[in-house]
Amino acid sequence: MVHAIHSCGIQGGKKIVYGGEACGYIVRLPGGFTVYHAGDTAVFGDMKIIGELYLSDVALLPIGDYYTMDPRQAAMANLGG
Repeated sequence: MVHAIHSCGIQGGKKIVYGGEACGYIVRLPGGFTVYHAGDTAVFGDMKIIGELYLSDVALLPIGDYYTMDPRQAAMANLGG
């Protein structure tokens, strides 16, 4: 489990309740194939460190341009390798 950047609030009646930390996942399959699922996040500088540490073969990045990344930002995510 790795860091992600996103707020998390859950509507609980008239209150917004804290929903916990945003996160992503590194999944290493048998044979070494590695997937980085960034979770619900905006682009952030630590993606470079995550990429260098885990050298993922595939990165799944959220592109939506509203609280996440637009295509240009996703292309700029420096995932090492």
